Amino acid sequence: MKEIEVRPTPIRTAGTATFFDRAKMGELMLQHCQNCQKFNLCGHHYCPACLSANSWKHSEGLGQIVSFSIVRESSHAGFKELLPYAVAEVSLSEGPMLKLRVIGSTPDKIFIGQQARMDFLHDEHGEATPVWRVV
Repeated sequence: MKEIEVRPTPIRTAGTATFFDRAKMGELMLQHCQNCQKFNLCGHHYCPACLSANSWKHSEGLGQIVSFSIVRESSHAGFKELLPYAVAEVSLSEGPMLKLRVIGSTPDKIFIGQQARMDFLHDEHGEATPVWRVV
């Protein structure tokens, strides 16, 4: 059964539609430069490193926590019930880094170097929000 989110979801743009369409299916897609072979998440048709064309490639969504913060206050009612919670910056094995909320662990159990996997929470409209789940 899908876990249902009642908080704000990311805003779709033309450059992020593929990411969020696949997220709804539980898949992480990264942009990949056809020239320099770098992975990125810029949301543009062209690589930020060399300006060549990007394509989308599947990722296993595995990485390591490189930094994190514990959130103890929130002005958004949808997040108040989660306090305290952690937001971690994770370096994916392909290179890009993302800062997302961590689920599946209490903030006091999170540490630098810990393995994390991308997961997705679904809202009442079927949209998916990416989150980290510690491994």
